[in-house]
Amino acid sequence: MVELEDYENCKPQSFDQLRWECSRPFAPHAPEKFSEKFQRFTPFTLGKEFRQGESYYYISKPLHHHGQECLRLKVDVVGPHGSKNKKKADEMEVKATGGVHNPSNRLPADDPIAMIPVVQRSVGSSGVRVAPVSSFVTLISIVIFLLLH
Repeated sequence: MVELEDYENCKPQSFDQLRWECSRPFAPHAPEKFSEKFQRFTPFTLGKEFRQGESYYYISKPLHHHGQECLRLKVDVVGPHGSKNKKKADEMEVKATGGVHNPSNRLPADDPIAMIPVVQRSVGSSGVRVAPVSSFVTLISIVIFLLLH
């Protein structure tokens, strides 16, 4: 991920911007694949948070070729209805203050009610069958009878 100037020149300023290095594109099991998860918040220190109304830039170049080949990708983060207007998002943030303790700021994952897992129960013949005690007693009796004779 790079800044706009680096994106336009297709030349990163530092190796700190390197997110992935595809060093084995012809690996025997399969080519290497990389993915990026676009999310508003991340619990990971090295994770990237993406904000509505912002643009993010990626470039890809062959490592050992110094030619002009360059693959560019620009990602625009838009709102739920396709709006990239950052003003609306800023207005909403001004109106709703107080972090996750304010119900208007909560995401579904922040809501304690949403955190309660749904418990699935066995129905019909999908559960483990338990043999009745009488079958067990009969089986033990037969085994003892066979061992004694």
